[in-house]
Amino acid sequence: MILYYALGRQAMCEGLRILGATVGSRIAVPRFICSDVVASLSHEGYITVPYEITRDLQADVASPRPTAEYIILVNYFGFAADVDLVANTWGFTRRQILEDNAHGLFSRDSNDCLLGQRTTVGFTSFRKSIRVRDGGMLLINDASLANIAEFQKFTPVSRQTPRSLTFRRLSVALSKRSGIPLMNIARGAKRKVLRTIPQAFDPESRVPSAVSVTSLAALRLCDATTESERRRALYRALVPVVEDCGAEILFDRLPDGVVPYALPFLAPQTTVRRVRRALWLRNLEVFPWPDLPPDDSLSPNWQHQLHLVSFLE
Repeated sequence: MILYYALGRQAMCEGLRILGATVGSRIAVPRFICSDVVASLSHEGYITVPYEITRDLQADVASPRPTAEYIILVNYFGFAADVDLVANTWGFTRRQILEDNAHGLFSRDSNDCLLGQRTTVGFTSFRKSIRVRDGGMLLINDASLANIAEFQKFTPVSRQTPRSLTFRRLSVALSKRSGIPLMNIARGAKRKVLRTIPQAFDPESRVPSAVSVTSLAALRLCDATTESERRRALYRALVPVVEDCGAEILFDRLPDGVVPYALPFLAPQTTVRRVRRALWLRNLEVFPWPDLPPDDSLSPNWQHQLHLVSFLE
């Protein structure tokens, strides 16, 4: 069963409710995660319990089990998290693990299982992989939960396409024709502005809302095979370019079935600037990830050096 929402964060919170979480429930969340995930959970009344991850972006099961009733397990950038490792070592059942597949549209694990469908409930933010105005999917993989989920269905709604999205689509199209990296020019200006504007909690995350008709139509029109091949080919082509700039590729091997959301690499700022220059004419965005929570001083240094080359067209 699939439920559609405007945002992946809304799907995440609704998924926890379906699993049985209530106000005051303790949710284990990787410390290496966007701050808006933690903010969304806190606004729902959940208590977040941070856990560490290893350099290969797996749960650090050598550390003590998080004292939580539920755990959010992240498939970073479309690379599969080891669900069995967490279940067998920390003892979380499939009904206690919420699979965060925000970055993993179309991606599969080594057993050819689609990510987001390996636990009782998973979610995907397809607006991160397809250039649409909104789009989150809640994947309910247990028929016994259908009745609980049924009342949370939303009918897709018509929404006006925002001017920012129209601009991005037009810029991408013009860049391909002219060879001028219009999107990179706009992104550079935006980065300068955002340095002076504090990021606030997105009010749209507070209340679940329906996905737009146009976004859902774009998802259904997207050919999974074509998009998967494009992303995998781009990943393989960019690895030597980014390495030549002096950066460290986080995953130098692209497993079968993985549909990468982006190319993650580690580098200091001087190297990041070289990567940006090398990719400038390709019109590919390079940005740091994630927007760490307020206690990011506890994070190891390598997490502060992680950047992505986005594959979003």
